[in-house]
Amino acid sequence: MTTESFQKNSISWQIEQWQQRLGEEWELQTRRWISNSDFSFPSFDWINFALLWEITKVVLIILVVVFLSWAAWQIWQLLSPSWYRLTNPTIRTKDRSEQNLSIADLLRRSRQFQQQGDYYQAFQYLYLAMLQQLSDRKIAPTQASRTDGEYLQIIQQLPHPQPYQFLLITHQQLCFSNRQASLDLLEECRQVYQEMELNSPS
Repeated sequence: MTTESFQKNSISWQIEQWQQRLGEEWELQTRRWISNSDFSFPSFDWINFALLWEITKVVLIILVVVFLSWAAWQIWQLLSPSWYRLTNPTIRTKDRSEQNLSIADLLRRSRQFQQQGDYYQAFQYLYLAMLQQLSDRKIAPTQASRTDGEYLQIIQQLPHPQPYQFLLITHQQLCFSNRQASLDLLEECRQVYQEMELNSPS
């Protein structure tokens, strides 16, 4: 067997021949279908491959932009609580000014804001009282940069973490969602806080 006859009978040569025949058959059947149809259909020779490439590029760019937007949103959701605390001067000033207040002082201020009808601030002082209690008990020393998510991880070691969880999650909802502070919510949080105090070792 000569080299020339081997090359003409090789598997790759047969595949090429099969592909060519398939393409020719496809073109023949397509032309027959078009000629028997009542409407005109552009032949394959008229397809503008440059236009097709441009459309493909636009679709790919849109997909990349959508993916990057989704990824940026996910990252923002993870970092927004920390970013809010670090960039909001009111929160930072409050954290520094409230660090020296006792739990009793914080609870008293919470009651004062409740009497004034400012339920959001009343809850904030109740929340700070809870954080101060965690700090006093050496469970989570006060750190202005610590997020509610970090506190939620820390309190898992406690025998009764549910009251802490409730107050931390409520704080997240009031700060970072559309939930509004109300008298009913504040009273519920006070009951939870009292339950937390009862379960806390003296």
